[in-house]
Amino acid sequence: MANRSMRIVGGGIEVPVDDDIHDLASEFLHDEDDPAPNPDLRPSQRVARIVLERSGLMQEFRDRIALGVPGVWLVECGADGWTNTLVRTIGKSLHISFDHYQWGRGFDLSLLARAAELGRHIIMTRDDDDDPFDDEIRLFALAEFDLRDDRPEDVAQIVSDHFGRQIDWPADLLPRRMPYHALDYALVYGADAAAAERLVRVQIAVEERKRAESAIRRTEEKEKEAARNASRRGSGAKIDILRPTSPRVEDLAGYGEAAAWASDLVADIAAYRAGEIAWSEVDTGALLVGPPGTGKTLFAAALAASCDLPMISSSFGQWAAAGASYQSDTIRAMRQTFEAAAANIPLLLFIDEIDSLPRRGMSARHDDYWRPIVNTLLECVDGTLRTEGIVVIAACNDADGLDPALLRSGRLDRRFEIGLPDAQALARIFAHHAPDLPAAAIEPVATALAGTASGADVARYAREAKRLARHAKRPIAGSDILQVAMPPETRSAAVVWRTAIHEAGHAMAYLATGRVPLAMSIISSGGAGGYVEGPRDVVTEQRLGDLESMVLPMLAGRAAEDVILGEASAGAVGDLERATTVLSAVEGGLGLGGYLTPGGPDRASVEARIRRVYGEALMLVLTHRIAILDLARLAVDRRVLSEDALRKFANERGLA
Repeated sequence: MANRSMRIVGGGIEVPVDDDIHDLASEFLHDEDDPAPNPDLRPSQRVARIVLERSGLMQEFRDRIALGVPGVWLVECGADGWTNTLVRTIGKSLHISFDHYQWGRGFDLSLLARAAELGRHIIMTRDDDDDPFDDEIRLFALAEFDLRDDRPEDVAQIVSDHFGRQIDWPADLLPRRMPYHALDYALVYGADAAAAERLVRVQIAVEERKRAESAIRRTEEKEKEAARNASRRGSGAKIDILRPTSPRVEDLAGYGEAAAWASDLVADIAAYRAGEIAWSEVDTGALLVGPPGTGKTLFAAALAASCDLPMISSSFGQWAAAGASYQSDTIRAMRQTFEAAAANIPLLLFIDEIDSLPRRGMSARHDDYWRPIVNTLLECVDGTLRTEGIVVIAACNDADGLDPALLRSGRLDRRFEIGLPDAQALARIFAHHAPDLPAAAIEPVATALAGTASGADVARYAREAKRLARHAKRPIAGSDILQVAMPPETRSAAVVWRTAIHEAGHAMAYLATGRVPLAMSIISSGGAGGYVEGPRDVVTEQRLGDLESMVLPMLAGRAAEDVILGEASAGAVGDLERATTVLSAVEGGLGLGGYLTPGGPDRASVEARIRRVYGEALMLVLTHRIAILDLARLAVDRRVLSEDALRKFANERGLA
């Protein structure tokens, strides 16, 4: 089934999101019944305007805007390309823009109801391949229009005007049969009407061939997927039982409280095996939280080795890939993992990417899909942790979005932050991966990279440094590690300075409130020009002010560019996306915005809130402008600043 589409007036490029659509009314109060053609319309759009005026939809829309009364119209268009042409024609003719939404069978009507409440004018379109409009959708509509009344004489009129002489247009070349912009292309490159007709036919043939090839590919993919799913259902997903032996927990460095807890668990399991304590006295559930590459999976495997336990390692990604990504396949794979754990006790079960499962009620539009999956996980964790002989360790990058029920007592109630290693831990990790490197050479490298490099990073640095030394036919040196970890700068001085200002803005948003980031780097890596890793020790009450305070550092990098360099760059797009995600939840699912009832957020209200927080970020930058400049200069000089270096900087300026 092709997706139905809904266009909502009031968003997009031509009309700012905070404009009221009713402000456009005066423009149409004195319109002629037969308005003059818009000279900005393309030929295909002029054809579409003829059809729109003949149907009465254009006048209906014009009248509603003039009266300031919102409306909902259902429109039969026939084909996707024709739909796009019609909608763009309405927009250009009436000087308005559209937000565009698509949905299939699972569409939540609350989005439509919310748009109507906000006074937006709505056009809902349907192509011939779509299911008919539902009766519940028709309840919202003022009227239905059929725009499949396109005629060859409509095209003939526009083509005749273009070539300056009267021509006839073939009856089989109706506008809705033409690919999007086909007529526009034909009139640009066709020397006469006959050539234009040939070009249109060629484009139709090419489009039909593409559709046929696409249909064949979809059919083949469906057949392959059906075969894969049948195979999975017949045999069940294979679950490997791992038996790690090294490294052991006592061999690891940089795990802090998690290492102490693991040491106690090793002792408790030994006591349980000796009959000294009951299994109910063993701490069997924990959550590891930390950025990618900090060794959460390694920690779980080392714990299994120290406890002499076999291990199953799974993740939400594996469960979701067990079938056609349908809810039932994911739940089935999840249950199989926990059943395998129960069948192989004693055992350590490790679940990675658990933050891929959102908390229930977080998104009104998708909650019906996620809620049964989260409920199943809670049920499985409960049953498993009550089973004697199973330890469950879960891991995630960000625990803020986890369902609170997952973390309550008796489930994953022990939480450990796995941060980036400090200088001492980093030196031990370097010594493990590069035992030939003298301690005197390791120390300055570990100091420079403390709080900015993970254990996985160190393993890669050591591997690449060994290769450099091997190719040079000499022993590995500290300079090899630095060359790999901090490669020479290739960007221009202007780009480096902008990056430093941007990252200093992020860091200052933390420092100004007495919190010290864990690291700041302006080394380009992984598509990012630099980064600031904020403190992870802040637990809030999730009030509105708490969430806005979380967003402010995200926007402070862009604000620093804006204030200090005179304009912002597109490099802040990732920051804006993260800020929008948080504030959309505020306005939508969390009940902290203008509505208590959960629902889809209104773009205008999210924009207003993000602009207000951005204003606070601008004021912060203005207040601490000199300190930001000093921090940026320090970053350009050192390239990487550890938590200790940032704390020293803050202390020198009375910020911490």
